[in-house]
Amino acid sequence: MAGDDVRPAPPRPVYPVAVGAVGLALTAWALSGGTVAAHATVTPAALGATAAAALLVVGAGTLAALSPRHAWPGRTTLLAGLAWLAPVLVGWIGAPSSLRAAAMVVAPFAVVLLAHLVLAGPDGIAPWRGAARLVVVGYAATALLTTVLAVTRDPLLELHCWRDCAVRVLAVAPQADVARAASTAWSVALVVVGVGATGVAVVRTVRARPGARLQTAVVVVPAALALAGYATWGAAVLADPPERPDALSFQAAYLVQALGMALLGAGVAWPLLREHRRRTALRRLAARLGAVPAVGSLQAHLADALDDPSLEVAYWLPESRRFVDAAGRNVNPDRSSARSGARAGAELRRGDDLLAVVTLGRAGAGDAPLTEQIGEQIGAAARLAIDNERLQAEIRAQLTELRSSRRRIVAAADESRRRLERDLHDGVQADLVALLLDAGRRHAAAVRAGDEPTARALTDVVAQVSAAAARLRELSHGIFPAELAEAGLEPALWTLTDDADVAVRLAVDLDVRPPAEVERVGYLVAVEALACAQPGAVLEVAVSRTDSVVTVRAMPLQEPVPVDLDDRVGALGGTARRTDAGWEVDLPCALS
Repeated sequence: MAGDDVRPAPPRPVYPVAVGAVGLALTAWALSGGTVAAHATVTPAALGATAAAALLVVGAGTLAALSPRHAWPGRTTLLAGLAWLAPVLVGWIGAPSSLRAAAMVVAPFAVVLLAHLVLAGPDGIAPWRGAARLVVVGYAATALLTTVLAVTRDPLLELHCWRDCAVRVLAVAPQADVARAASTAWSVALVVVGVGATGVAVVRTVRARPGARLQTAVVVVPAALALAGYATWGAAVLADPPERPDALSFQAAYLVQALGMALLGAGVAWPLLREHRRRTALRRLAARLGAVPAVGSLQAHLADALDDPSLEVAYWLPESRRFVDAAGRNVNPDRSSARSGARAGAELRRGDDLLAVVTLGRAGAGDAPLTEQIGEQIGAAARLAIDNERLQAEIRAQLTELRSSRRRIVAAADESRRRLERDLHDGVQADLVALLLDAGRRHAAAVRAGDEPTARALTDVVAQVSAAAARLRELSHGIFPAELAEAGLEPALWTLTDDADVAVRLAVDLDVRPPAEVERVGYLVAVEALACAQPGAVLEVAVSRTDSVVTVRAMPLQEPVPVDLDDRVGALGGTARRTDAGWEVDLPCALS
């Protein structure tokens, strides 16, 4: 959002409330005050199941229909619930024939409405090409069969009529054969639709995105269950006609329908309740943020409020044009959203200025509006706290970049030193060795010729060249010995202590080798400690590793940690301090 939206909300339609109220009132009137020949009144269990399912499916459908974000499943569920209750009005003895006839026409549409829910899901989007045409065909076929049955079926001509025997308002052209054929076709269609809906519900649930799977399942699975009840009813009619209210198969079919409708109502109500809970949690969150919470706590507060542990907050740094997390590390909310396949981002702004992006970890199809709610519910005071946290994240990002820069400078200096060492070893030292060999040969020739002055002069030359070669060899070996790179820190330290001018007590406890940068700095700590040790003292050097930190202790030492060594330690993000006993250096192994 570009800011706080102060425009008035559009008015909500009132017809869902009117339709739902009228439908429930008529059903309650029929069940409580009249004689009803319907499966809903055959047993007390059926009556209770009808009442519970009616309240759930009509009530939840009405509430959802009033919400712009859930209008599609709400309207469809409301109409399906009213159509499912229509047989109660059809069997209402003593009710006006026109009302019973209208209910008889409406009742079959419960099947196609439920099938539409299964195909389109809670978001109203068909899963494949042709699904929309299939839905249109379903509505047209239902209307056709309903019209044929209403016009050609005369209940008085049926020996086993029990529910609508007096409803003859629409039977203007009675034809028993046509009516039986249409009734058989309807029963077959119920079986086909019920079996197909079960398969579609399973496929839709399995193929749904991880964040939308539950929200899809709570709608399509109950709808498919209700259609399975219709399929059971159709199979019972085909296997053992006609329909009998006392038959166990028909009673079971009706109870399955009632269970499916009740679960459908609960499934439609669930996102409404979750949305209300989240809106309340966001309001509480805004109040907490307005009270200036601890820096870095926004992500934890949001994750707790939305019950989403994988939620992430990325702060926008306009000067460097990048996103960072609360620790100052570079992040890319767009890339993480694409990678998960079930994520959505909500922008937090102050006016036109972007402050942060909240990436949701479980944003299913119906959760997408949650991104708008986050921006709506977090007020101006909370945005000040968010801006403060963004500034803190920017400072941490700058510190992280500074450490990285220092580490790169140290690494470049080490590389330059190693390159110089190689050049000295392969170039100048080789020349000195060749000069030394040549002077040795000339000295031997002078001795054999008895030329003592030349021999003495060449002896001095050989001695000087040998000394220069030795110094150059020592310089070309550099600060770090070959053992450090080849065998690790512990062998290199033992080699160092062998040549030390003071006694050294060495203790190394490393289960695995740390990174090469850490080993080099640890070695330099020991080198500087030997240089600062008091003559005649016994220097204790201890190296240990705890979790991801290597600690080097050197004692007793009175001198402060040298500045250049402190810089090297700081370049790795470590710390060097002088204690009462000596030096203590912590080197992190997880280099960032």
